[in-house]
Amino acid sequence: MKLRLLLPIVIGLVVLSGTSAWLGARLALRWQMRGLTQPENLPLGGAFIDRMERALDLSSEQRAQAAKAIERARSDIRALSQETAQRAGEIRRRLREDLDPVLTPRQRAELDRRQAMRARMMDRWKRGPAESDATNPPSNRRP
Repeated sequence: MKLRLLLPIVIGLVVLSGTSAWLGARLALRWQMRGLTQPENLPLGGAFIDRMERALDLSSEQRAQAAKAIERARSDIRALSQETAQRAGEIRRRLREDLDPVLTPRQRAELDRRQAMRARMMDRWKRGPAESDATNPPSNRRP
């Protein structure tokens, strides 16, 4: 009885994580194509300090101090992001180890297929639009 309830939940979670990864990759790719991933365009980038300087009428000394504080915050956020990604990877590996004994060979094969598809999407996202476009010609792309 527990297995019948657990299996659809687990498969649903795997599908949901794959779907959310795909949506995240699409959004990141759109941002990248619009130039929003350049450091100066990110929330704590150069454009941010420029807007803050104008809005708050900062002196040059204040701007320098604010820029240092912002760079420190960006560095902390990057480190936290990397740490979170590593931890999430560990959790996914542990989940897979816990699921393998529960799933049938057919279900494991389907899970393998979905995870491989997710890995390909993530790889495409990491390569960026220029390399992805070479492997995905315009006639095959969705708008």
